[in-house]
Amino acid sequence: MIQIKTFTHNPFQENTILLISDSKDCILVDPGSYTEKEQNQLVDYIEDNSLVLKRILLTHGHIDHLLGTNYFSTLYKLPVEHHPDETDLISMAGKHAANYGFYYTPADIYLPVLQDNSIIHLGNDSFQVLHVPGHSRGSVAFYSASDGWLISGDVLFKGSIGRTDLVGGDYDQLMESILKKLLVLPPDTMVYPGHGPSTQLISELQENPFITEFLRGME
Repeated sequence: MIQIKTFTHNPFQENTILLISDSKDCILVDPGSYTEKEQNQLVDYIEDNSLVLKRILLTHGHIDHLLGTNYFSTLYKLPVEHHPDETDLISMAGKHAANYGFYYTPADIYLPVLQDNSIIHLGNDSFQVLHVPGHSRGSVAFYSASDGWLISGDVLFKGSIGRTDLVGGDYDQLMESILKKLLVLPPDTMVYPGHGPSTQLISELQENPFITEFLRGME
């Protein structure tokens, strides 16, 4: 079973996530840790729990999810993996960081290797990559059927959905991703978004105003 540990970091209150296997191997998702204190908090957790970081994965390439990529990639000598359609957006991260007044150094190696339906192994467990464009062209989610969880990035939030007014955003495409890729999963699936609290798919299907309004429009 994979344990999920969330750290809420940087001024955007982004959820940096550690996925931890029973064997103590772990994967870092969306390293948005910006300050030295935030970075040390995550490193201390890894060391205090005798964890071994195996991979660094991105759900997408917006700057608030990239602020710690260089630090962790350099420290653990790991590439930063993402979907191929996110390469152009990641290449613009320096410009986006400057617009917000952030200091940003890109990681040395970004690998465009995450593909729709590919399987990520962690210890004796595994989870699936889902390509869910709309918030950005290369947005992905991570889904564990065995453990019943979904890491949705900035595609789906508790009571909301991802923005579509940023580079690569497309509202119709986002809603199609949510309806055809996420809401078809078991309703009791726990959702861990890129910002804000966790939720369940059934709650979003019944109570998320963006989803309920869109579904009414399809009737």
